[in-house]
Order: sequence, then C-alpha cells, then structure tokens
Amino acid sequence: MFKGMDFIFNDIPSETYGLKIGFFDGGGIEDGFSGIKRSIDEYRIKNKSKPIYQGVEVTNKIAFELVVYSETELDTYDRQAIDNWLYLNNYAFFSIVQADYENIFFNCMITDSTKISIGNIPYAKRLQIECDDAFAYTNEYTYSFTSTTTSSTQEIKNIGNVSEYVYPTDMSITMNSSGTCKITNTSESSRLFEITNLSSGEVLAVDNENKILDSSVSSDRIQYFNKKWFRLVPYSNMLTLNGNFTLTIKVRFRITI
Repeated sequence: MFKGMDFIFNDIPSETYGLKIGFFDGGGIEDGFSGIKRSIDEYRIKNKSKPIYQGVEVTNKIAFELVVYSETELDTYDRQAIDNWLYLNNYAFFSIVQADYENIFFNCMITDSTKISIGNIPYAKRLQIECDDAFAYTNEYTYSFTSTTTSSTQEIKNIGNVSEYVYPTDMSITMNSSGTCKITNTSESSRLFEITNLSSGEVLAVDNENKILDSSVSSDRIQYFNKKWFRLVPYSNMLTLNGNFTLTIKVRFRITI
C-alpha cells in the first residue's frame, strides 16, 4: 500500500506534477540511505606486526531508491514533462517535505529508473538515486559583511558535523574603493585570503572549492592573489576583514545521515 510524501527537486515541488514519494508495506525511505563507509589507510614495515596508521578514507557516496507515484493516470505529455524535470545531466538538490528531514538536502542525480504500471496504466516510477558525496547538506545560508577602512571582525559558525574544511563555491566580493581585499580566519592560525591591485566597483566571483577566480574588470587578477583559497574550519570561524569591500558568502554545510 502506498503512503505518500511531497518532495522538492531542483527547486521545483513535486506537487507541481502531482507526484509523491511512495513506499510499500510500512518500509520507510530511510531504509534505502546507505551509511558512511570508511577504509583505514595504513602501511606495514617489514618484521613489524602492527601497521603504521595514516588516517581513514570515505569510500562511498549516498545512494538510495525511491518510488514516486501519481494518484491519477499520467498521459504522454505529463510523463515527458516529468522526465524533463527529473532526468538532469547534472547534480541538483533533493529534499523531502517532512519534519524528520527538515534542513536535510541531497545533491543527487537519477542514474536508473523503471516504470510501474497498474493494469497497463503507468502510475509510478522506481528511481535509483546517487549523490555527489557520502554526506548530505544543510539549507543554503547567506552571510553578508561590509568592510571599511577600519578593520572589523565577523563570525561564521560551521553548523555541519563533518570534520573537514568547507570551501564555499559561491563567494562574491564587491570593491567599494580601489585597493586590497584581506580576509583572515583567525580560527585557523590566521590563514589569510588576500587579493591586491583591485579597482573601485570591481566584482569578484570566487569558487574556492574548484579554485576559480573571475573578475568583472580584468582576467589577470589571479596574479595578485596569494592562492590561499578561503575555507571554513569546523565550529566557529572568526574573520578579520581589512579593506573597503562588501563580502557575500553562500554556503551549505555537510552533515551525516
């Protein structure tokens, strides 16, 4: 027997297409979420029984199966519209509209699907989902700070529970006068993100994870960058801003399931 839940994929709610998540016989979709799998990285020295421990490595990504269904018959045009929505060639965020999954987002892609028919009428699809990581994500948080000629201190709390650096992919810097942009994370041994020789009104788009720096003014700004990409450590990040600029950071934090 079906029990349905609404979901959102690629910012579009499932109710737009009259779809819900269904499961059978009391089994919940949480049964399909794979946990984190880790392997121990170590090596051995001849004539020693105990190996040298070097750390652990996450060896899997989240993968699960969903059944999505419609309570009414889907005609050819409905199915085509649903396929155009679901079968993207890139990762997109998926969330379940239920209290247990509040603020949990999966960055995922459909890798396989099968049609489910009742009396030769297609009502549902069984979808195989694969995520981009072994972890899920929080909602997107936006932080906006304005730095003037006087040094200022701001805080960003890393609310994820994964003990790794977070490199924001969506970071914007707008220069309010010509000069230098300095962002020092005093919570990480005063790690300094610095770009010099910037123009007034210049806008920088920074993808720290993929190491991409774009400027609205010039294509050579990378030569004035100290190559220390901005990142957040677990827990609290105290940032010292120097320069006359506006900083906007959009970030999702990783969480375990």
